[in-house]
Amino acid sequence: MSRAMDAAASPQLPLPIGLADEATFDNLLPRPGREALLCAARDAAQGEPLSFLHGGSEGGKSHILQALCHQRTGSVFLPLGDVADYDPARVLADLQQAPLIALDDVHAIAGRAAWEEGLFYLVNRARQANCPLWLAAARPPADLGVALPDLRSRLAGGLLWALPAPSEDDKLAILRYRAQRRGLALGDAV
Repeated sequence: MSRAMDAAASPQLPLPIGLADEATFDNLLPRPGREALLCAARDAAQGEPLSFLHGGSEGGKSHILQALCHQRTGSVFLPLGDVADYDPARVLADLQQAPLIALDDVHAIAGRAAWEEGLFYLVNRARQANCPLWLAAARPPADLGVALPDLRSRLAGGLLWALPAPSEDDKLAILRYRAQRRGLALGDAV
């Protein structure tokens, strides 16, 4: 049987998505004001069933989502911007069976009716299955442009975490931290 036929017959949708090896909590510089978030993330099996991270592209959202998945074998990390052209029913099917779901780039599917409906039902299935759901987007739920009122309500009903972009001093500290973890010392001149 050909590869194309195998893919068509398969109930699973093969996606070219993986976790970055370096996206772990050990490799994340703790910045002031993030202690509660990192504590909640490390204990993702406890507490709130839905957490929503929002902020600019350099705030660390993707890193945190992937770090969550690294610490829980079988977790699902899915950057929605990379799969927005796929059928949401196939992409989101049975994800609630994972120990944790981490969906990045939620803003990429805002305003797309089929995706919004699929995400709404996934939120409900995950809650019913006691599967922690972590979401991230460029903006908070109220500012995403989600048309489905029930989905807007579900997204805003969890813990909301604002992750501001790092300052220039923060960026320097992050570079030094990452270099130090590789055994390198970065001086001011570098």
